[in-house]
Amino acid sequence: MSNNKDNQQSICFIAYYAYGLFAPSEGVTYGGAEVQLYQLATTISKDKKPKVVFLTSGKSSEVSQYKNIELRRTLRISRAIPIFSHITGLVRFFWQLHRSQSDIYIQRAMGPETGFAALYCKVFRKKFVYMVAHEWDVSGQFERERGLIGKLGVWGMRNASLVILQNNNQQTMLKDNYGIKGPLLSTAYEIPTDIVPMNERDGVLWVGRGETWKHPERLLDAAEALPDERFIMIMPAGNYPQQYEEWCKRAGKLSNVDFIESVPLNDIDEYFAKAKLFVNTSSMEGFPNTYIQAAKHGTPIISRGVNPDDILQKHNFGLIADTDKELIQVIQQVSNNEQQLDVMSKKAYVYAKTHHDITVVSEQFLQLVTDSI
Repeated sequence: MSNNKDNQQSICFIAYYAYGLFAPSEGVTYGGAEVQLYQLATTISKDKKPKVVFLTSGKSSEVSQYKNIELRRTLRISRAIPIFSHITGLVRFFWQLHRSQSDIYIQRAMGPETGFAALYCKVFRKKFVYMVAHEWDVSGQFERERGLIGKLGVWGMRNASLVILQNNNQQTMLKDNYGIKGPLLSTAYEIPTDIVPMNERDGVLWVGRGETWKHPERLLDAAEALPDERFIMIMPAGNYPQQYEEWCKRAGKLSNVDFIESVPLNDIDEYFAKAKLFVNTSSMEGFPNTYIQAAKHGTPIISRGVNPDDILQKHNFGLIADTDKELIQVIQQVSNNEQQLDVMSKKAYVYAKTHHDITVVSEQFLQLVTDSI
């Protein structure tokens, strides 16, 4: 149980790239994994039971308060080989874990911190919960391609008290590849009370970091092929600076593309709410946060292939394109069919409200992680 003086249970969330969510003006890039931990942490912390700590990156070891969350910062452990190239970061990481005095440590998205957080919890008999963020966490791809870092991350997952997954496919892969069983937890957001009518919307929206596996060039190809259609592309920089620069230059040459480098989480809803379509061009993802951001605003989805648990067909709020050529054709056909858009819009909103309400999911999450305490 907790070392806090009042014996209050404490949960520590770990996400290096999440600081931009707490301080948008800092311009720190974050992804869906960070957004989900932020959503869970802020929702759970509202009634101050349990105590919530959030450990993120920063040059100083400052501790601050964000609403009801104790925000701690530490140096990021290098993802480069050798693992101990940033030994100072590792020491401070362990120190901040210890100083948080938590009972449960939550980490999402595989990296060296997965292994080190699991090691800390093993030594100090704390509960470590790992949340799968991508198919490659459980498919074996991360372990195969990242060498020692990959093995460390998988060791952390293997030694977690609990592994939480996003979809049925991940459950199957985790069991088949690692012999581990874990429960599902839905991606979650606050759901608005109403949505913008389809006849008041405009534009095809694309949102994602500038990563090669997200294939932003597919959206640019569609924009070139459909010069009369308006596209909105929101793309913060990712891990491929040269390709990112090329994508930005290409987008800048297209008069029908509104390119925006970054939008804070609190402002992104406006773009999803006003778009008539959301397009995903990734080759592989876990359960895209953007799908729920779109669905909660009743924005239909067109996907180049990512369709976790076949939700787009099952709930009839999106379409799948099997080829790049088909993606362009589907965008063209659907964007001009207001009746089809209106039907899918209503179904999208119902789906999000039924399955992804943060008030419900956060309670499910809290029950899962505290069950064995």
